[in-house]
Amino acid sequence: MSFPEDPKSIIIKNSFYPKGLTEENIYTYYQSVKSDILKQVINRKVFFFLFIDTNDYIVRRKGAGQIPYQLTMDNYDKTITGRTVSIVSTMNNKENFGIIDIDSKDFEKAKETTCLVYDFILNNYDNVLDIRFTGKSSFHIIVHYKSNLNINDIRLNLRKMILNSKLTETNNITLNYKRTPIAPNIDLSPNKLNGGFITLYSLSQIGLKCSNISRSDIMKIKKEDFKIKV
Repeated sequence: MSFPEDPKSIIIKNSFYPKGLTEENIYTYYQSVKSDILKQVINRKVFFFLFIDTNDYIVRRKGAGQIPYQLTMDNYDKTITGRTVSIVSTMNNKENFGIIDIDSKDFEKAKETTCLVYDFILNNYDNVLDIRFTGKSSFHIIVHYKSNLNINDIRLNLRKMILNSKLTETNNITLNYKRTPIAPNIDLSPNKLNGGFITLYSLSQIGLKCSNISRSDIMKIKKEDFKIKV
């Protein structure tokens, strides 16, 4: 087991953690959700946001010999340290789900847009849906399919759903690959081979937990609800 080299070293410091998150805090959290994380990354390549100083990180995509990371029970304890803050999963060529990424500088608008998209799909299609807070300012709507589909077909199907909703025409919502400063944005770019999405139960780069939430709770949540215990 790879214990933190400097347990009291502060890795993240912000308004959520004014005293700072330490290597020990992060390491302890990831040990507590080890089995949950491993269930999420079975047969899936991952990459990491590795913090090299307080609030300063690099993206690490490959391991020794330039082999993409695959987390397993055998290597988890050596790979996930007190500086491995975010675990990002990647899409395979075929999946039985797609991701609608909804983001806004205004957290309340992000929540409202997520509700609009969720309700439209729920009322017009037969897909099972989940809502996931990413740990920053955005939400993922996970759209489940009854069988595995090519990831490019999934992206096209999700785009058709969004366009059919006419939300981009009537609600000042954009459909782009990046967040825009003027309106909530819907991004479908995770839906491609090796497209990245934050792993359920992972921490974000600001130290908040990626978590599933219910449609009935989304308008009540605050970012502070997703802090880890320190």
